[in-house]
Amino acid sequence: MTRTPTPFDGPQHGRPVPIRVSRRSVLQSLPSMKGRSAYLAVPVGHYLGAKVGLLFTAMPEGSAILWPANSVLLTALLLRKGRGIVPLAVLVMLAELLADLPSFSLAEALLFGAINVAESVLAFSLLRRRGFDLHFGTLADLRRFLLAGPIAAALAAALAGGAVYSLFRGGGTTYAEFVRVWWFGDGLGMLVFTPLLLGLAEARGHVLQRASALGESDWTMLALAAAALAVFVATRDATLLGMPITISLLLPFAVAVATRFGLAVTAGTVAAMALAVAVKTSIGHAPFRAVEAHEAVLRAQEFILVLSIMTIGLAALLGQVRARQREVELANARLAEANERLEARVREKTAQLEVLNHELRALASVDALTGIANRRAFLEQAHKEFDNSVRYGTPLSALMLDLDHFKRVNDRHGHEAGDRVLQQTAAAIVEMLRSGDLVARYGGEEFVVLAPHTGRPEAAALATRIKERISRCAMVYDHAALHVTISIGVASRLDDDSDLRALLRRADAALYDAKRAGRDRVALADEPADGRRTEPSVA
Repeated sequence: MTRTPTPFDGPQHGRPVPIRVSRRSVLQSLPSMKGRSAYLAVPVGHYLGAKVGLLFTAMPEGSAILWPANSVLLTALLLRKGRGIVPLAVLVMLAELLADLPSFSLAEALLFGAINVAESVLAFSLLRRRGFDLHFGTLADLRRFLLAGPIAAALAAALAGGAVYSLFRGGGTTYAEFVRVWWFGDGLGMLVFTPLLLGLAEARGHVLQRASALGESDWTMLALAAAALAVFVATRDATLLGMPITISLLLPFAVAVATRFGLAVTAGTVAAMALAVAVKTSIGHAPFRAVEAHEAVLRAQEFILVLSIMTIGLAALLGQVRARQREVELANARLAEANERLEARVREKTAQLEVLNHELRALASVDALTGIANRRAFLEQAHKEFDNSVRYGTPLSALMLDLDHFKRVNDRHGHEAGDRVLQQTAAAIVEMLRSGDLVARYGGEEFVVLAPHTGRPEAAALATRIKERISRCAMVYDHAALHVTISIGVASRLDDDSDLRALLRRADAALYDAKRAGRDRVALADEPADGRRTEPSVA
């Protein structure tokens, strides 16, 4: 028969990469298949593969049950993306001659070499055009490989090789039988050994690392598969120590390996089992019991085909599932990371918004010119203090303050000077107050003070101190002293006060009493329980 390539191996890690964008890591992982070293490794590998096919799997008429040689050139072309195809083809032809000449004539060896090289080149061309993934990442890649290599390229080679066999070694074997055996031998060689070689290329340099990652159950499964293979090798005429041992013993262990490992290990297991079946068939150990030679070859090739398709297909499918799981895990990890970043961003923005809201609330409650509370903020807090005073029966006093003749300051010195007077007035008032007292700019040049827990005498004393502080200390503007005075109306809460407005109205009335009495003074405006108006006390 003739020689053939092997199947393909798909990775367990990462997404598949078509030939047109082959991963550099795969190319770099196999130095013997790149650079100048390929021109030695490929012909040597082809020679060894041809010798294996001729010495261990060939039938008496010369046809090989399994032909590993062509898978070497096909693997090199896939990894190198076709670079150096001509010199590699010439070197493979020379290797073919060296391997075939002891068993075939020079003409046969030349024809066989040309057919095998053409087969590998045709398979590579078809795979490259179909965007084949070197890692068998999906079942679609396995299908592409089967159609391009073991079916199309191997069949084309078998049609030519069958003609050569019929011409030189016709005998009692028909052309159709030569074609069938060659086709199956080359196709199975591609199907079994190409995935193995590609898997070894990917794993090169990481074998120890990957072996150390295997668990006890993984090693147990490999040991059981090796034991099953050893039992099969030890059988003869399908019996061992008088017990029947069928070739189907290998199938469950091969399938078990395919479920636990990637295509590289699976292809290695299949290659070992396929070689064992081919060798035992070629030497007449009758793994299929007593059948004729041509039927034994047919059964051996059929078994290898079923074994390869079943296990490599299962490994490819599970590899695809694992790859999708990794993609989902990676997507989930990225989503979780994005959510964390988003949550952190939301927290940051929320904190910034809280700061801005706090600043806005402060701006909304503070008088922009004087820096003390504005009227709205004062009234909000003052209502609460009034309610507390009523609830607990504590005294509460209000002071209404207004600068005297403030318009003259603006008219004589300008509004900027007036603003400076208002600022210094507010600061002077704040200096005289306790921490619990409320002060605000009530409007224009008018201020208001609310003093909790403060009765009429204490409020009057506080108002007097504020008046004296402002009238005694000059306001400073543009290095000039501005003398201003202030009038203050004082009112303390009475039981008849229905709300805060009543208290403020009485304090405001007292302020106008102070204005009418000549300004720069304090007026106390309290009303008796019978509601009759009394003359304010003016200080």
